[in-house]
Amino acid sequence: MGADSFCMAEGYVKMYRSVLDWEWYSDEAATRLFIHLLLTVNYLPGRFRGEEVQPGSTITSLDNLAGELGWNRSKLRRTLDKLKATGEVTTKTTNHWTTVTLG
Repeated sequence: MGADSFCMAEGYVKMYRSVLDWEWYSDEAATRLFIHLLLTVNYLPGRFRGEEVQPGSTITSLDNLAGELGWNRSKLRRTLDKLKATGEVTTKTTNHWTTVTLG
C-alpha cells in the first residue's frame, strides 16, 4: 500500500451540532486541532513503515503537525496536552514519529 493508504484523501466527516456543548469548543486552538485530526486520521486500516495504523489514528511528527497548523511546537504540545487530559486523543511517541489516536 502507498502513502494514500494511511491518510484520508476523500470523503466527509459527519459532525453533530452538540459539538457546540463540548468543553473545548470555545478554545480556538483545541477546536482547530481536533477538527484537523478528524480530517487527517485514517478512516480505513493501513500500514506505515511496518506499523499498523488503525482507523482513528495517524502517524506524524510533532514538527509536521505543528507545521500543518502554522503553529510552533510549544503551542501544539500545550493544545495536545489539553485534549489528552480529557481523553479526546492519545499519543504514542517513538524516536521517529508520533501516533495520534482520537479517543
